[in-house]
Amino acid sequence: MGFTDLNNGGGGGPGSTGFGTIPTIFSKHLDTNGDGTGIKNAIGDYSATPEIFYIQPSSTEIIRVWRMMVLVSGPKGRFYTDSYGSRDVLTNGVQLRAQDDSGTLIDFTDDVTIKTNGEWGQFCYDAEVYAGSLGNLNTYLRVRWTFANSGYPLRLVGANNERLEVVLNDDFSLNNGTSDPLVEQYFVVQGYFESNE
Repeated sequence: MGFTDLNNGGGGGPGSTGFGTIPTIFSKHLDTNGDGTGIKNAIGDYSATPEIFYIQPSSTEIIRVWRMMVLVSGPKGRFYTDSYGSRDVLTNGVQLRAQDDSGTLIDFTDDVTIKTNGEWGQFCYDAEVYAGSLGNLNTYLRVRWTFANSGYPLRLVGANNERLEVVLNDDFSLNNGTSDPLVEQYFVVQGYFESNE
């Protein structure tokens, strides 16, 4: 099952007490294949065809996603709260959703996509653009989206083809007079296995 008993006599080793049965945790990047084998750095041109970065448990797994960490970095000269990374405001924006084969189960962005660094703060209390320091070429945006703070961690059932998706439909490699291409854009989810038999 994905749980380890840390009580004495339960396989936790000598002196391990008080924890009881705990789940097996995970920390994984969203990627283009949903299983860790695809592209993880979301810095391409997805303006013509949307690209989806996601996680989908296998058919025998049920996972609970506690939170998602986002890191966006780019040249510090154009990195502001009213830009997206180091490029202009996005045209289509970032959508976050829970999905299965029948469609959208939860639209976490509620039809209001994220188009600037600052707009991450509309959904996440923990969102901050870091000022570029004198010695650095790049700076970054760091975001923590804690699903559990909505009342419970997100539950994804692999047998139902449920997945957590970030949908991107903009050019993150844009390089013109007002935009610099992103250097990094990663989405990392953390949580635990409810079942992995």
